[in-house]
Order: sequence, then C-alpha cells, then structure tokens
Amino acid sequence: MTRSNIAMRVLALAALSALPLTTMAADAAAKPAAPSDAQLIESALAAAPAGVAKNATVVAMDAKGGMRTLRAGTNGFTCMPDNPETPGPDPMCMDKNGLEWVHAMMEHKPPPAGKAKVNSATFSNGL
Repeated sequence: MTRSNIAMRVLALAALSALPLTTMAADAAAKPAAPSDAQLIESALAAAPAGVAKNATVVAMDAKGGMRTLRAGTNGFTCMPDNPETPGPDPMCMDKNGLEWVHAMMEHKPPPAGKAKVNSATFSNGL
C-alpha cells in the first residue's frame, strides 16, 4: 500500500466518522430551545387586552399533554401561550366556560351541556 493510498483511506475514515456528528449538530440546530416560563407568559398574555391580561391565570401544556399553571390569576380568565408546533401564532384567552370547552375538546368529550355556545367573547384570540 502506498503512502497516498493510506492517506486517502485515513481521510475517508475521518470524513465518515464526522458524519454522525454533523447530523447530530443539524438535528440540535433544527430544534429551538424550549421557551422559558417568562416567554410563555408573555406569549399567552398577548392574546388578551391589558385589562384582562393583568389578572389572568396563565397555563401551558406540559410534555405529557397535561396543564401546568405558570401564573395564578384572580379575574376568571385563563390564557395559554402560542404553540410553536402549529403554523402562525395562536395564543388564546378564555373565561370559565371557554376553559371547560377546551378541557372537553382535549379529552375528546362533548362540550359542557347547558352552557352558552363558545363564541368570540368566550374563547378568543383577542377577546
């Protein structure tokens, strides 16, 4: 085996060894870091007028699909941040009836009986 053949084999082996590392780096670059709680709260409150956002509860979905409270509120409204996995911004705020509707939807159940239909005042992307 000549020196140039050995050099070519070493170079090819080095290039093949680096391939998984570049693939892993590309995968890591493709997935942005998870937003902080402060960023999630800011996103959620963007869906409501300032007067509603000021005292609204803020919840976000955890990795298992459950809800976690990011900030407790006092005015009966609940806001959720944008879901970065869906196209376009979609933060939302809702009152108690709207929240019951969301829970029913997430659990694949019919909406609560005897409640007013969900409308732009109950479940909205801008109240």
